[in-house]
Amino acid sequence: MVCKNCGAELKDGDKFCTSCGAQNDIPTPTEEREIPEWGLKALAFRKKVRKVYLVMLIIFAIWAVLEKI
Repeated sequence: MVCKNCGAELKDGDKFCTSCGAQNDIPTPTEEREIPEWGLKALAFRKKVRKVYLVMLIIFAIWAVLEKI
């Protein structure tokens, strides 16, 4: 790796440059976690509930507009 500030050679994992002291912006690796089956079912259920609420809201809005006519 090379320092973005001064171009000095860096070792893997160095947070700061040994030459100029600039911070090395290395993104830290993130762990990939597996979502359990029950979690996927819960997410799917939430999406369905949101759709039902949206449809109910649209129906209510249409009904409110028609009541005023």
